[in-house]
Amino acid sequence: MKGFEFYEYDVHVPKLVFVALDTFFEVHEAPHTPLKTLKQSWIDTKTYVSQACLLLGRSRPGHALSLNERATVLAALGEPPGPAWPLYFFTVGDLAEERIVYIGKTNAETHRFYAGHTTITALHRPEYRGLRTRLYLATVTIYSDEDRYIPLEWVHPTVLRETLWSDAEAQLIYYYQPELNIDLKAVDASKMPTSLTLHNYSGTKNFDAISLQPHREVSEDEWFRITN
Repeated sequence: MKGFEFYEYDVHVPKLVFVALDTFFEVHEAPHTPLKTLKQSWIDTKTYVSQACLLLGRSRPGHALSLNERATVLAALGEPPGPAWPLYFFTVGDLAEERIVYIGKTNAETHRFYAGHTTITALHRPEYRGLRTRLYLATVTIYSDEDRYIPLEWVHPTVLRETLWSDAEAQLIYYYQPELNIDLKAVDASKMPTSLTLHNYSGTKNFDAISLQPHREVSEDEWFRITN
């Protein structure tokens, strides 16, 4: 990876946004899912990389590790911190009958599902009885104007990260029209829309290779204006 200043002080204009269904849980497991904030995810990454650099005698991040260096880091520090999952999807049904019924943003200072969730309550309605219910957690990654893939939690400043995050949610809700979402369904409410692709790496077969096109073009000047 590049040095931390590359992510914290440079503005990375998105060409594309990738949303990846990374894992899923049965809905009754939702309160115990390992969630963390975008801010905490970035802090965890910086801490781990800084410790690895110190361990290897490097002054800063840079080229990829050799096999021996990788083994040294893993032995001393364990596996790198996992990603944040900025978006979540509730689904009902299975196989070809599975459908998305709610899309939302996970990131909060308190656990999104620990104290319950209105959608979890709604899934007890008679019309969902007997249907399998899942909670998918998704990563968000941008492909930047410098041809780099950057996780959403590494994007700075905060206003740019928040805009990309909210707009990805808005585009997906408008596209899927989930029955338990109330807002963001009448029009595509994304303010700075991008081309967005949804992939599913969770092990199920649905909701994969879905491409959404922006409802308008956003100029590079617009991206820079929102960060100033």
